[in-house]
This record gives sequence, C-alpha cells and structure tokens, in this order.
Amino acid sequence: MPEDEISPEDDVISEEEEELQEEDLVEEEEEKEADPSLLVSALTDINENSNSRKIKFKFSDPKSATSHCQGYARYKGTGYDFHLFPYSNVAGRYGYLLVESDATNSDGTARHQFTLQVPKTEITYKQVSNNKDAKHDPHFNHPCGFQIFDDYLLVPVIPYQNTAMSFYDAAVIYIYDLSPLKGSTPKAPVLINENPIKIPKVNGASLSCIGVTQMQMPGGRYVMGLMTDRNLDIYFSSDYSHDLGSVKWESEPTYKYSLHASDGDNHYQGMGFVFDDQKDLFVVGFDTRGGAYRHDYADLYRLTEKGEFMTASELKTIAEKHLIGKDGARFLYGGGLEILGENQIRIYSTEEYHSSGGITINWFD
Repeated sequence: MPEDEISPEDDVISEEEEELQEEDLVEEEEEKEADPSLLVSALTDINENSNSRKIKFKFSDPKSATSHCQGYARYKGTGYDFHLFPYSNVAGRYGYLLVESDATNSDGTARHQFTLQVPKTEITYKQVSNNKDAKHDPHFNHPCGFQIFDDYLLVPVIPYQNTAMSFYDAAVIYIYDLSPLKGSTPKAPVLINENPIKIPKVNGASLSCIGVTQMQMPGGRYVMGLMTDRNLDIYFSSDYSHDLGSVKWESEPTYKYSLHASDGDNHYQGMGFVFDDQKDLFVVGFDTRGGAYRHDYADLYRLTEKGEFMTASELKTIAEKHLIGKDGARFLYGGGLEILGENQIRIYSTEEYHSSGGITINWFD
C-alpha cells in the first residue's frame, strides 16, 4: 500500500479519543456562548464624535450656579417622541421633571411641554449616630439619573445637602406612568406611588443613578441597579407584577459590586442595562473624567454569565469607549442609553443648564 494511503483501521478513533473530542466541542460551544464580542463591538464601533441639538422649550428657572440637569431619556409616544430631563435647583430646594415633545411650534419651541415638580414628601429616618428617628428638612428634591422601562419612569431623588449623608436612607424613588403621553392629545405623566421606595446608601455614598430591567429567571422578577461613583448594588423584586408601580422590592441588595475602569478614575453619573445575544446582562456606566472633566467615557461591565450573576465583588471593564462631546454636553451632567436593536445602542449626554431657551443634548451612534 502506498505510504500516503490510509487504511480503514487507521481512520478509527478510540472511545477515549472520541470523548475528548466531544469535550473539546462542548468547551468551544460554551466559549462561543459566553463571548460578548457583538455587544463590545456595538459599544466600541460607535462614532466617537457626537451629533448635537438644542431641545428648545420655555422654562422659568434661570441658569444659576445651583441649577443643573442630571440625566436624559427619550420616550416614544404616538406620533411624537418626548425628551425627558431631571432638573434641580439646589438653592431653591426643589426638583423638576421636564418633558418636551419632539414636535415644535413655529418659534422652534416644543409643542407639548410638561413641568412636573418632584414631590416633597416628609419622611422619617434613623440617624446613624444614635439610631433614633429624625425628620429631615429640606426634603428629598434632587432628581438624578433616571430610567424608563416600558411605560414607566423611575426617578431616584436625593437630598440637596450633604448633611443627609448622616442618615441611613440615601434616596427615594418615585415612579411615573408615561402612557398618557401616547394619546392623540398628549397629557402629563402620572405619579403612581405617592409613598416612594426608600433606598439605603449604596456602599455608604449618595445615589447618582438607577437602572431597571426584567430578567429571564424564575418568576420573571425585576432587577434594579443603584449606582454611585464606582459602586453598584443589585436588588431583586420580591414578586412579579405587570404594574411596575406595585412591585415589592427586597429590602437589601442581593449583590454589591465595586466597578473599576482601566484608569481607576471612574465616578459614574449615569447607567444603562443591556443584554447580549445570549441574554446575559451587562451595565454601561457613563462618566466624565480627566483634567477639567473634558473626557467622556462609556464603560461596559459584565454582570451575568450563563444567567448567573458574577460572584466577584470587584468588576473590571470589558470595554471602554472615549466619546467627544460638544456644545457643553457631558456625561457629568446627564447620560442615557437607548436600545435601537439587537447589539445596537445609542448614547446620550446633556448640557448642565437650561440656557439660551433650552438644553443641548449630544447623541452618539
């Protein structure tokens, strides 16, 4: 037989070799399933240069050293898109939700505008120093990085003074029904929880932003992420309801993470949950850092692998995207994320103040 000819006997593999081959195939398939490369590409392929637009609307609160925006979201109504901003005036001790339609009047201002004042609910707290009840005034009135989920808007609100850090509770969360915006004649969003959700401090610090999604897990429970600077607490709902306003939440976080960007200088002011094509959960943190706060970054972290939350308490970025804002918009003032399709995202940042008749937004595709 010629040397290069293979006999049938030579082509037969042993049972042991066959088992090893099957194990290799399983490992390759598992590696493929755990590969978040499409989601990483969705972030890193975004154009680093922003588009910019001034959302024009009338607002009585003038630009001041104590007024600022801290968040942005876009909501699709029926025939109109709506821009939503949390806005606070620290010295005036009040906070607003600004809701403006994309449709404009002849002067360029929003055709539909709703200005909702954040409720000033008086709440009793436990003081850290002596564990006694105490009432805090001024009230919680500083809305910060919020989240739209389906037709609901979840708005975390913190006190405007740092003295609130001496209290156990660092934030309250109000929930608004946005569906009235979908009518042929849009109406203002409706507050559906007059008794807000009380949130303890996230690793001892004040809250900066919130994220909510629903996991494909037993009971279809909701997941809520609360972030401040470089810490993320994960809460689960204790039940399931189609009415997000009536969901009960666990009193303590199930997971507590410390987030670390490559340069270690991350202080997140906004966040967004995203799933990859294998239905694993990730979070994007929005931060402005570097000299004079000139550099915007969107940082991606993995939270689950094969449906199980990460057990490590410290997480490192799996991707970072440096973005270049303009016209005064920065993640420092407000960041947002919109899911355009599978593995396709859009990122937003906002201007700090209402100025020149509106607030500038940047978006990155």
